[in-house]
Amino acid sequence: MSTLTFTDDMARLQRALAQCHDMVRRRSMVLEALQLRTGERVLEVGCGGGFYAYEAAQCVGPTGRVCAIDLSADQIAAAQTRCAELPWVTCQVADAVTLPYEVGEFDVVYGMQVFEYIAPLDTALHEVQRVLRPGGRFLALATLLQAYPQVSDAEVIEATTMERRWPLVLACLDTETPPFSQGTLVAFRQRLIAQPMDRRLVERTVALAATSGALGPRQLRAALDSSPLWGAGRVEDTYTLLGHALRKAVGVIARQQGRGLHAVAEEAGASRIAESRLKAALALAWDDPSAQPHALTRILDALSAVEHGRDIPPAPAAGPPQVTASLAVAEQVRMQALTAAPHGTPTLRPGVAAERRLSVADAERRHGRTSRSLLVDGDKRHVLRDLDSRLIVAVGVTPAHAPEASVTDAIEADLAAQQCTLRELHIDRASLASPLVPQRSETLTMFKAWPVRQGPYFPNTAFQLDWERHELRGPGGETVPFTVGGVVKFPAATCGPCAVRERCPASASGRSVSIHPDEALVQELRERPQTPQGRAQLRERVAVEHALAHVGHWQGRRARYRGVRKNVFDLRRCAVVHNLHVLMHLPQIGQAA
Repeated sequence: MSTLTFTDDMARLQRALAQCHDMVRRRSMVLEALQLRTGERVLEVGCGGGFYAYEAAQCVGPTGRVCAIDLSADQIAAAQTRCAELPWVTCQVADAVTLPYEVGEFDVVYGMQVFEYIAPLDTALHEVQRVLRPGGRFLALATLLQAYPQVSDAEVIEATTMERRWPLVLACLDTETPPFSQGTLVAFRQRLIAQPMDRRLVERTVALAATSGALGPRQLRAALDSSPLWGAGRVEDTYTLLGHALRKAVGVIARQQGRGLHAVAEEAGASRIAESRLKAALALAWDDPSAQPHALTRILDALSAVEHGRDIPPAPAAGPPQVTASLAVAEQVRMQALTAAPHGTPTLRPGVAAERRLSVADAERRHGRTSRSLLVDGDKRHVLRDLDSRLIVAVGVTPAHAPEASVTDAIEADLAAQQCTLRELHIDRASLASPLVPQRSETLTMFKAWPVRQGPYFPNTAFQLDWERHELRGPGGETVPFTVGGVVKFPAATCGPCAVRERCPASASGRSVSIHPDEALVQELRERPQTPQGRAQLRERVAVEHALAHVGHWQGRRARYRGVRKNVFDLRRCAVVHNLHVLMHLPQIGQAA
């Protein structure tokens, strides 16, 4: 039930205020943000005099439906009078905590300056979620505001009552209790990710720019780039990974049986894994190279003991799914990091496996690098920035070891949802393997190829390609046939008598030249920086690097969540913050604000 109602004189005053210039502009902005479509079913909670309901009805049309509820009979009477000419609008007295509607009945639910007065709020939000169809839209600001200071969920709840800025934006000034609970905020974020509706956050900022004239045709001139995003939590070595996975499995069994962790581990014959620090529990001289096989032998014995002892009564023989999953993690680490020495004892595998798992808690986190010198343990964030409007129109997150081009599917999905196509794309060398390159249209242009380094020997660019005859001509005039994407070898008999033989590597088998799968494009990219126009176009790509720096300022260098999907949500949220800053500096929007 709401703690605030409007009757008699208060209701008339509220309706008078609703007709002032500021309130009219506010309604316009809210309805624009909702992006109502013809035929949609809309519910307004706390309709007041029916001003929002009347304008929402104009958006959905006679084929749609608008339901408006309020606790005040006077307000409902005024709303019914205002919407009398619109038969698809229904106004009735009802309480938000007991909505008189069926499950999934509405496409859109909204309420303006009303939810802060509803108690209990959690019940009302559950009711909203019940009547909202899967994929429906519910207006919320707290999720976006959280991206500005990058505060925790608990700090958000505290800020709604202890600070003035949060209540001002959330329209809950002077409230003594938080307008929502921490659990509600978490549940809302989970539903936003599951739908997935977080993509709509970026789409709405792009649509707002389009309505203001800041974004032109849907054929974009864009630049794509990435930056490292270190993973949340610590990176664990092989010993710690195995111990963590085993301790987690035994912990699940202990909780199911209502017993202590140490007791279950002792009964399973793996008492050491119950300790918080496995290396300390092993009590080995780690400076001694011979300690490694002894430690691995003990850990693998514990793994075997847990695998055979998971059916300790009264646990079911198959074990709960959490136990099976934890043991699968331990087995995965064993396969990736361990091998057998010639005499049969276990030892660490040399090098690092391509898919090496770094953490028990985060299954998607990986080792990677952005350059020869910069190693990353986590992910890479990618942003696509429109060079004309300066807005971020698409984002993606990939594991750190994944090729740069692997983000293409996510970028294309974001663009397709906005009905955008690329007219011009600025990428770096790492993205040349993207499917966008072979699928490019004649008008799609790309920039920045590998630099040609001058040394004592002839570079590949000294060899000329004859595309009509498919022949490669060397600096001395010799020709051999070539195939795109292959390796061309000049026979030793041809290289021997060459007049410039000393300018090629001294190989007994002759000189070899690699041909890129898209060699024609690479040659074109190398030629562009040689002209003033090409250098000017190359400098445009700096804009996306600035956008990455802005996003990194809000998101930080370390991921907020574990898992790629959650970090995509966080990146989209930070992209919205960036776009809102860009929009506020546009003359047509800045003056209105």
